[in-house]
Order: sequence, then C-alpha cells, then structure tokens
Amino acid sequence: PVKNVLSFACRKRADDTLSKYIDKKEALDEELEQSLVRGKRIITEKFNRDNIDKIEFIKKMSHLKLYRIQVPYHTDLNRYFRI
Repeated sequence: PVKNVLSFACRKRADDTLSKYIDKKEALDEELEQSLVRGKRIITEKFNRDNIDKIEFIKKMSHLKLYRIQVPYHTDLNRYFRI
C-alpha cells in the first residue's frame, strides 16, 4: 500500500482528492480536483501501455526525496521556480 505523504495546505479540494484516491473511496466527479484526476488517468495509461512494473517503479521512487521550501509571502513563484 502507498502511504499518503503529500498534502496541499491551501488546496483543500486537491487534498481531499488525494485522500479519496489513497483510501479508494467513491466520490462524485465534481468533488474531485480535475487536474489530479487527469494526471492519474495519464499515468495509469502510460503504465498499461508500456507494461511498466509498478512494484519496481515504487522501489525506484523510494529513493526520491522531496523538499518543501517556504518563501516569503509576496514572492513571484513563477520566477522563483524558473531560477
């Protein structure tokens, strides 16, 4: 099982969508963040089309590290990301 370690503090709808996917709960389409729904569909199609081994992929991803960086409130996030 995959543990949910992602959260969107300022995006409750996205957070709820991730929780429903992790817990495999039923949800009405309008309750879900559509960008995450599309992303899940695209990833699922890629795994199926290219016959990617999910267990092997998860093993490789276990070495991935994500960092959360807090920036001052009025920072231009697009410019910060490009830099």
